[in-house]
Amino acid sequence: MCSKINKTILNFIVILYPFLLPAQDLPGFLSVTSPKGMSVYVDTTFVGNEGIRSYKLAEGEYTVHVYDPGSLNWSDRGMVKNIQIRSGILTTVSFDNSDQMEIETIPFGGKVFLKDELIGITPLQIDREIVSSHAISIHKEGFVPKKFTLGELQQAYHPIVLEPSKPSLQVESVILSDNDSQLKWYREGLVVTSLLSSWASYFLKREADQTYQRYQRASDSREMIALYSQTKHYDTLSEIAIVVSATTLATYFYMLVTD
Repeated sequence: MCSKINKTILNFIVILYPFLLPAQDLPGFLSVTSPKGMSVYVDTTFVGNEGIRSYKLAEGEYTVHVYDPGSLNWSDRGMVKNIQIRSGILTTVSFDNSDQMEIETIPFGGKVFLKDELIGITPLQIDREIVSSHAISIHKEGFVPKKFTLGELQQAYHPIVLEPSKPSLQVESVILSDNDSQLKWYREGLVVTSLLSSWASYFLKREADQTYQRYQRASDSREMIALYSQTKHYDTLSEIAIVVSATTLATYFYMLVTD
């Protein structure tokens, strides 16, 4: 008899146990309605396709992401809502394209932050309710960050053009230093070229004079023609060399004056 009474009491306690728990220990519930073909994530956890019903969650704040994994349109690949789950209460979230705001940037791939939390990468669709209460910022390496409220986003030109950031003074000084080094080598090259061209002109002119003297002493007509032709060839090369020497030297002095 006692055994039967104890068993009855135990069953009664088991039935009442969930109701005897503190409210904060009870789970909350989430239902999500989304367009056909969408995958639903709570934070980073996949919870179902095309919406979910009465999904158990501990009390707290969550981010619900809805993606279309098969879409080729980048602007359809993400819709986001922040939610608050309360113990013992069913929270319903509905995703509809009319509630979404599309954020596009040039170039694409800008990271969108809400209160220092990354919520997606452009192009991105975001719930208007989120932007209505908090400003968002867009960051991309090498570009100036931008910050928007809902009103500013609605008035902004889309897609949003990200401006390249200016190089730091340190980078500029390195570039200038490299340019100065290259300029120094260029000037030295001009001087060397001018000197070599002058020497080549002198050498070729001397060869032309010696060949002409041989031409004057020659008696054979064929030899005379060959020596005369060779003399003209040396003279032409000598003139070219002296022009190169003068040009490079003039360029060198011009760079000194204009620097």
